[in-house]
Amino acid sequence: INAEYGDNQTNKKQNTNLQINKINTKIEMSLKTIGGYVDENGAPITRIGDYRISRDLNVGIYTITFDKPFTNPPAVTASQVYNDDPTFTTGDTRDNVVIIHVNNQSMKLKTGDSIGEGSWRKFTFIAIGEQE
Repeated sequence: INAEYGDNQTNKKQNTNLQINKINTKIEMSLKTIGGYVDENGAPITRIGDYRISRDLNVGIYTITFDKPFTNPPAVTASQVYNDDPTFTTGDTRDNVVIIHVNNQSMKLKTGDSIGEGSWRKFTFIAIGEQE
């Protein structure tokens, strides 16, 4: 058994090194999450993290600027909120949001109506990525 798996001291040392490597990995990489539920005027209804929102001159375009930049461009997702009424049973999948651009400092998105025109709409978003 010792020849196949090594002696007990070697196994303990390898196991300790593995544990130290796991700890170092956790220390080096810390995930940061930014997100929120935003009304059509660009005001946060709920907020996770620190960011600023501005509305563009072009209808439906919002820029979200992260107060503390990510190390690299974060993974982002956004969804339009069609209606706040929980009893509402219809909706139009063409009323939506598109992420136009994302980098480590900001993201830009566009909300629109059922014919593809920009329109000020409520939306939710999440950005998650590595922070130094």
